[in-house]
Amino acid sequence: MLRSLMIVIAGLCLTASAVAQTQPIQWISNVNQGVSKAKRDGLPIMFYVAGSSKGDDLKDAQQAAFRDPLVGSLARARFVTIRISRSTQNKQILEQLGAPTEFGNYLLFATPRMEMIGSIPPGQVADAGTLARQMTAMFRKFRKQLFERELKPKLESKETPVNEITKALKTIEKYLILEADESVAGLLKNGGLSANVKKQVYGTLATLSTSKSVKALLEAAPSDKLAQRSLGRCTPGGAEELLPALDSENDDEFVIAYEAMVKICKLGKKKSRGFWNGKNERLIYDELDRVDQGVRKASQRWKEKYEAYR
Repeated sequence: MLRSLMIVIAGLCLTASAVAQTQPIQWISNVNQGVSKAKRDGLPIMFYVAGSSKGDDLKDAQQAAFRDPLVGSLARARFVTIRISRSTQNKQILEQLGAPTEFGNYLLFATPRMEMIGSIPPGQVADAGTLARQMTAMFRKFRKQLFERELKPKLESKETPVNEITKALKTIEKYLILEADESVAGLLKNGGLSANVKKQVYGTLATLSTSKSVKALLEAAPSDKLAQRSLGRCTPGGAEELLPALDSENDDEFVIAYEAMVKICKLGKKKSRGFWNGKNERLIYDELDRVDQGVRKASQRWKEKYEAYR
């Protein structure tokens, strides 16, 4: 079973102050072995195209950036890392990818099929913060292309076998393909979904926790306990999308959203359903205000810590 989104992203977002030891990126030196691993793992490739200079300030800064905990975590979780020299044979590879061959010390990104994704110039490689953001951008580009080319057609075709739908959903969850939310939610309109597929749909929507994902879960929750439980597994950012439901005139929708937000954001003991039928409007207002403020604060903390690298 896939790890929850919070665990995966938390592993990516370590800070230097929280880590006693740094692990430098482990580069694969054999290109063929690295490409084969990328195909097996379904991960994009991050090539470090080595330069000829040694011991200069730029290269020292790049090596320091590669030892940065966040950069290392992103590299290990999202890429197959290969160090490539600019030998005659490797220059042919670079030319095929449309990459520069006249200089080195830059990063090149490619799909497992050896299709160019993009590159990061030497100066940006040397700055850990810029490097982490650029690596995230490259991974986002890869997963968006993967979704548009391969996964979306499978989800939207009525001819796709059940096992292929499940596999596509797991891939979307694994790579956190946020652009897939509408297609995943659309599967719920298919009344013939098996219980296992529906469970995977709900789990994927909770992992994505986009506005469309949360809306789909909330719509399904009153008539499906599994959707209700999945709603409670959304991120704090997803919980914020539930706040408008506190004004809902639908009692079931209101209570389900309220209970999910309390659980997600760890806001203490939830009020019973009977509480909302009470006559003390002040107590009701205070509870609604408490949850509203708690959710907004939890969502803001979550976004500051995780959103930039999702």
